[in-house]
Amino acid sequence: MTVERPFIPPDLDTPALVVDLDVVDANNRRLVGHLAPRGIRLRPHAKTHKSLALARMQLEAGAQGLTVGTLGEAEVFAAGGISDLFLAYPIWAVGPKAARLRALHERTPVIVGVDSVAGAERLAAAVAGLRTSLRVIAIRSPGRSQPTRSWPTPVNGIQTRDTSRCSNERE
Repeated sequence: MTVERPFIPPDLDTPALVVDLDVVDANNRRLVGHLAPRGIRLRPHAKTHKSLALARMQLEAGAQGLTVGTLGEAEVFAAGGISDLFLAYPIWAVGPKAARLRALHERTPVIVGVDSVAGAERLAAAVAGLRTSLRVIAIRSPGRSQPTRSWPTPVNGIQTRDTSRCSNERE
């Protein structure tokens, strides 16, 4: 298989990032095309590109939403009009972070990862009294031998469900 090099202007000042948008579009559509028939909804992680333009391309190709790693990334993508965001890295929602999460969730409801009951309680306190419930996904790192623990239902108003057998987000 021969890989065709994209055109690079001779006067391009290097180093520079060059993105072939046709290849990006084809890759996005191919991935969604492989996952959709299996009932798997794609939510790519935006940490690799941190680009509103590329995020929009992923969504236009059929991605359900985006995964972000920080509250700051979620704020930027929400401000750019991306409305389906999963904040995968658990945050300890106290002080300024709690206020930022609350303000973000009031504008654009987000889904937040949580890795402890105490973390879930902090999230619940941060969004207490809002009209829109905070969706939370319990994260369990497969690399660490964590004992299975029983989560109380609900945790200060956060509804829980067992997703321990789910390996992918399904419709």
